[in-house]
Amino acid sequence: MSDRSLQQQIEFIKYADQQKRLTGRICCSDLPRLSEMLAESSTGAVPFVDVDLQFDRDDQNLRIVRGRVVCDVELICQRCLKNVVTNLDVSFVLAGVFSDEQAANLPRDYEPVLLDNGLVCVSDMIEEELILALPMFAYHSNADCNEGISVADAVAPERDLTKPESPFVVLSGFKCQK
Repeated sequence: MSDRSLQQQIEFIKYADQQKRLTGRICCSDLPRLSEMLAESSTGAVPFVDVDLQFDRDDQNLRIVRGRVVCDVELICQRCLKNVVTNLDVSFVLAGVFSDEQAANLPRDYEPVLLDNGLVCVSDMIEEELILALPMFAYHSNADCNEGISVADAVAPERDLTKPESPFVVLSGFKCQK
């Protein structure tokens, strides 16, 4: 199916009953909550998310979707504060539910996706899975990162390290006058 069909609402129940498969791409800029969490691209390239969704019914007759989404996103390296590209390859199994009670009774292997009159927005479903897959902290590999530079060195002005500085120099500015 085309990219456009992945961004619209679909009839989850109908797709599961018919065992439909959706494949295509979604532009990351069409996923606003995810876009807010990403670094601004230094290359100017707009990242895409490759999507593969297989709707089906399981052995318990639950309507499910097995999905896999793959993309490269730019995050901020927590060591050097420069952009780092992180590959996200996420597989998931979601079961369509109409209430929190149904969600609580799902098998442990399934995550719920709340249906609105049997409909679900594919881009919202994909965006949620990608947000959950983002690493808590992003880092370059040690070889690619300027880890030898500490935050204090990056912020503090250059100083002469050949002669030690007295720790009491700061106190001399606080002389009391009587």
